[in-house]
Amino acid sequence: MSYPEIKKCLDTASSRLVIVKDFGVAVDGFYQYLPSVESGYKYIFLIRDPLLVAMSYRRSVVAFNKKHHGLVDDSTFDLSAEKFYPGGGEAFRRLHEFWLYVRANIDPNPLIIETDDLIAHPEACVRKICEASGLEYRDALLKWEPATSSKDWMKFANTSMGGLVRSGFLSDFHTGAMKSTGFTPSASRRKPDESEMTPDVLGIVEKGMKYYKEMYEHRFIPDV
Repeated sequence: MSYPEIKKCLDTASSRLVIVKDFGVAVDGFYQYLPSVESGYKYIFLIRDPLLVAMSYRRSVVAFNKKHHGLVDDSTFDLSAEKFYPGGGEAFRRLHEFWLYVRANIDPNPLIIETDDLIAHPEACVRKICEASGLEYRDALLKWEPATSSKDWMKFANTSMGGLVRSGFLSDFHTGAMKSTGFTPSASRRKPDESEMTPDVLGIVEKGMKYYKEMYEHRFIPDV
């Protein structure tokens, strides 16, 4: 679907609640195709420390490529290459610019949720998300049944990405989410030592940290 087609669908949706998840990278340069202000959509931004993002994503990409493409030398692997991480560190800048656009043109104070807060205090954060979006909060939103396969977990249109998901090829990336039953802190949620940080990770962090920090200052702080 094209950007104009998606905008038309969103502006003319008949359902009371429509939820759309997207990336700053995807809408960068296409703000004219966001839903009209009159349609009443609310914007909620999810942020995460660029260091944790880059370290976690690098581990996943390296493991995935070792398994499916025979990549074995992760010491020379460059996560910032466009084919592995579209936007690289620029992804954080683009999310930040999207946030600034929304503040200037749609909502002066859109909700920002930090992932560590969401994991540590899911009830407070989910309640806030419901309050901001018009959803009715229920405790049932904090728990769900695990998916048995990527076919159950994701339903894509007939696209190349959809084919990969349906085939199970991408399930390596999403195993944790598919097996989850709620918001559970990871056992490895710690700040990495400097010795663990590769040059590609450091480059992404350098590009993205200032944008993350500014949004972090405006995040929702759970009162718990």
